[in-house]
Amino acid sequence: MVKKHGNEKKMARSKWKGPFIHKSFFKSKKDSFKSWSRSTTIVPSFVGKIFNIYNGQRFVQIRITNLMIGHKLGEFVQTRKVYSYKR
Repeated sequence: MVKKHGNEKKMARSKWKGPFIHKSFFKSKKDSFKSWSRSTTIVPSFVGKIFNIYNGQRFVQIRITNLMIGHKLGEFVQTRKVYSYKR
């Protein structure tokens, strides 16, 4: 695995394997459900569904759109709070 530094890209998954989709996404027939798998790739069959993605502290609700296809679920859920210094 290649670490990401600055503008460098992370090594891509090989094309013959196809996109990674966690097995829990195949079992569920609901339009909305909870998931801990931030590394799942968004595919066209997810469009219009609502996912509750775990960010390490709580579940964040996101609705999947066409522009999200090909990205990972974790890209749309921040894991860190914005910290501002108090004066």
